[in-house]
Amino acid sequence: MKGLLGIWKLISIQDTDGWRGPSPYGPHPDGRIIFTPQGYMNALVTNTDNYALFPKGIWSQAANQTRADISRGVLTYQGKYTVYQDMNDTRVRISVEVALDPSWIGINTTRGVDMWKEGERELLMLTPIYAENNTRSGSHLTWEKYL
Repeated sequence: MKGLLGIWKLISIQDTDGWRGPSPYGPHPDGRIIFTPQGYMNALVTNTDNYALFPKGIWSQAANQTRADISRGVLTYQGKYTVYQDMNDTRVRISVEVALDPSWIGINTTRGVDMWKEGERELLMLTPIYAENNTRSGSHLTWEKYL
């Protein structure tokens, strides 16, 4: 799926199940997801409200609790991806190689892929994730083509 390639900027996270509490990414999440032509994906989502916890300084010298509080609002993982059709739906499967959450390393995660245009804007929605470790995110992540 050639249209998936590039860098995408997160514009919204919507919890559609209501099964989780407040989003760890807060009301103002930010993030990027990159899909390369070589079949590699890199995703980062963060809670920008947590930046206030550590406004200046050297990260390695921050208190452990401060680093833990900031890290709770971060999702990052990378791996090889494949795009495939499941009936009439497009899916992307990521074989996770590196992740902040160690339980994701070595598993496959799958999301639905919806793409559309609004004027000049290219948009991408990744729908709920299913992972081999029996975890599921009810969040729909909407991204806008960045580069």
